[in-house]
Order: sequence, then C-alpha cells, then structure tokens
Amino acid sequence: MVNICFVFAASRNFPYQCDVCERKFKKSSHLKPHIMTHTGERPFGCDVCGKRFSQKWNWKSHMLLHTDKTREQCLVCDKTFTLKSQLDQHVVTHTGDRPHSCQICDKRFSLMQSLKKHMRTHTGERPYSCDVCGKRFTESCALKLHKMVHVGARPHKCPDCDKTFLVPQQLKRHSTVHSGEQNYKCQCCHRTFALKQNLKRHLRNHTGERPYFCDFCDARFMDSSSRNRHILGKHVGQ
Repeated sequence: MVNICFVFAASRNFPYQCDVCERKFKKSSHLKPHIMTHTGERPFGCDVCGKRFSQKWNWKSHMLLHTDKTREQCLVCDKTFTLKSQLDQHVVTHTGDRPHSCQICDKRFSLMQSLKKHMRTHTGERPYSCDVCGKRFTESCALKLHKMVHVGARPHKCPDCDKTFLVPQQLKRHSTVHSGEQNYKCQCCHRTFALKQNLKRHLRNHTGERPYFCDFCDARFMDSSSRNRHILGKHVGQ
C-alpha cells in the first residue's frame, strides 16, 4: 500500500533531501541542522552551564537565560519565555486558534510544530533513537527523558529529605510537604494552597474555565498536566 503522506512529502520539488528520512528542503542550510536531529550532533555549546544545542537559534535563545533580560510572561498561566516570538506561539494554546491544518486528515493545530509531530502519526517516522537500547521516539524530549531511565538519573534532590526527582517541577511540588505553607487563598471558598499555580487551577472549578486544548482532538482541560496525560493516554503511539 502506498503511503499517501510519503507521496505528499515527496511531491515537493525541493532539491536537498535527507538520506535518513527522505524529507526534502529548499536550501542546504535547512538540511544541515535537520541531519543533526538524526546524528545527535550538538555543535553549539553554552559557555556558562555547558548545555549543548544542534541549532544556533536554540543556543542563542538559551543564552538569554543567563542574562538580566526581562522575560516575556503569559498573562494566562504565568509561564515565561526568553523571546516574544516564543510567547506569541504559546498564547495560541489558550485562545483555541488552530491555523495549521493536516493535509491528510484535516485535523487542525495551534502550533506548526504540533502539526509536524502529528504528521509522524501518518508517516510512522520516529527520528530520535536511543543509543543504548535502540528504542525510537517521535520527539527529542521523549528520548531525553527515556535516557535517564538507563542511567538512573534523578538530578533534582530535596535538601530536606534527600528524595530525588526527574524534573524540577516534581521537586517544587514535593518541597511544600516540608514547609507546610499555605499562602494562597481562594476568595470564593477560602481554601488555601501552597502553590500559586494550584490556586489558579482550583479557581477554574469556580469559573468553569478550560484554557488548555488538545492538539489532536476537541478536548479541553483546566490544567496542562491533565491535557498531557490525555495526550499520552489517548493519542501518543496511535
């Protein structure tokens, strides 16, 4: 059976083609950073923290984290970004706008990168490979977390009980177990919370607001963690 996504992609008359996944590009300068997603090469290094990047623009964006530059903040969820363009891309996850459409199944997405990830459900492409066990992934972030399983890495350590965590958000939530502080109070029902984001999420029980949208279906959620669990349980790998 002919893969209709492959035919669609191959029909683009671009002269530079990736030898690994056969994706085509208009310029050789676009092909070169793409190849690094397969090789794992990261030639751009941060001289402050040592973190490395495959693309120069990612490196430049990261370097702003080490400056005193004011970060751009989302007014809905308080998430901050180094660049206004990053904030603009993020904001559409709250508005529900979906300007990017799949040419195969007509599903629509708020972000172009979400559409690119979705296309892999049609092509079966898993460009990110674990060099330990060979398991392949559709996203680089999934590969990064998977690699920690092999080394047993839990780099974020609680200073009070020595418990360790995979990501800093888990440590932050855990730290309230020790402090017992409940500084954020709901003005509707007077319930108190240790974290501001927990209060904001709780308030949506009163307002009915569901600002987080699934990029694969019409489901809406009160918080990003519920949306992410939904995506992992309903869409990833399908």
